[in-house]
Amino acid sequence: MKEQKSAMMSQILSEEARVRLGNIAAVKPEKADRLENIIIQNAQRGAFQGKVSESQLIDLLEQVGQVDSSSGVSVERSKHKFDDEDELDIDNMDF
Repeated sequence: MKEQKSAMMSQILSEEARVRLGNIAAVKPEKADRLENIIIQNAQRGAFQGKVSESQLIDLLEQVGQVDSSSGVSVERSKHKFDDEDELDIDNMDF
C-alpha cells in the first residue's frame, strides 16, 4: 500500500513538491500523510492539470493548516478566588 502511494506521488508531484513533502513528512508525518491523501483524492477527480508544483503543494498545505487550526481545542483557565471562609488552616492539618 505504501509503495503504491509512493508511486502515485512520484507521478503526481513535481520533483520540488516531492522534496518539500518529504521534508514535511520528516517533521510531521501525520500532516504529510493527510496531505498525500488529499492530493491523491484530487488527482483521482482530475483536479490537477499536469504535475503538482511546489507552489500548489504549499497552497494545499495552507488549506490543511487552516482546517487544523479551526478544529483545535482551546482550554480556558480561571484563577480561583479565595474568600475569608476558604482560608487554609495550616496549624490543624495532619501530615
